Amino acid sequence: WQLVKNGTLEKGSILFWDEPEANINPAYISIIVEMLLELQRKGVQVFISTHDYMIANYFEVKKAAADSIVFHSLSHSGSTGELQYEKAYRFGDLKNNAIITAFNKLLDEIYDM
Repeated sequence: WQLVKNGTLEKGSILFWDEPEANINPAYISIIVEMLLELQRKGVQVFISTHDYMIANYFEVKKAAADSIVFHSLSHSGSTGELQYEKAYRFGDLKNNAIITAFNKLLDEIYDM
């Protein structure tokens, strides 16, 4: 937030933010996503790392057609342990997506109570 307030993030800047949802009230996730999308629209290249299903999906909900968003996934192969990489333009299109797998497992547990 301080980088935005003091004008450090300008066109051509790069922002790396690890776990932007950490220690944030979930009510503010939409504000964070909208702020990051607006920075991207102003020419700031934004990289975030997250394990949060809601924030990842919220980017899809709030993005405009002209927004440039790419989802990346790193995972280990079950049999060889090799690092695997994939990218997709929709969060749900990532095939090796531990976030979706964990979220679905959690929902199954909740609804099978």
